[in-house]
Amino acid sequence: FQLHVQLTIAGLSLALSGWSPAAKKMLASAGISMFFLIVKSTELVPLVTGVCHEVRKECCKGLGMMVAASCLLLPVVLLIFGVAYGVAKFVAIFTCPQHLLNVTGCAEVDF
Repeated sequence: FQLHVQLTIAGLSLALSGWSPAAKKMLASAGISMFFLIVKSTELVPLVTGVCHEVRKECCKGLGMMVAASCLLLPVVLLIFGVAYGVAKFVAIFTCPQHLLNVTGCAEVDF
């Protein structure tokens, strides 16, 4: 959530006042946050692969393991989509005319 707020504020700042020192600092901060979020997300790979292995091994023993695995994997999938959307918003700051992105593409804001 913090990454999306940082990138939205940076995009609005760029759209309103251009490349100010404050906007550059916000982008640097967002870039650092995104880097560490991606690094920390890679730590989930062994956990997810281990859970998937256990689910495959235990799938015939009951539905409980499948429910437990889906409860664990759902937040991981949401995190991956959140990080991907954050990266897209970061790229949009440099590629969209008004430096903002929404779910349908570059946002057009009438100031």
